[in-house]
Amino acid sequence: MLTTRFGTRRLIIVSMLIGTVVMLGLAQTNRYALPLLLLVEGVGYGMMLTSGHAYLSEQTEAATRGVATGVY
Repeated sequence: MLTTRFGTRRLIIVSMLIGTVVMLGLAQTNRYALPLLLLVEGVGYGMMLTSGHAYLSEQTEAATRGVATGVY
């Protein structure tokens, strides 16, 4: 898994950077580049979602993990 190899915090930061770059690109794009940018945004969002859950499970205790996951 990428989170065990690179760390959850590092993947969260990279996914945020991907999202930022894509959003800036969407402001300047034409209709032909739009599907590619949205594909890259989906990859960044997937990284954020899975890394966020992994980070949450690392930082919370087992007794409060369900509540923390529900809030996230």
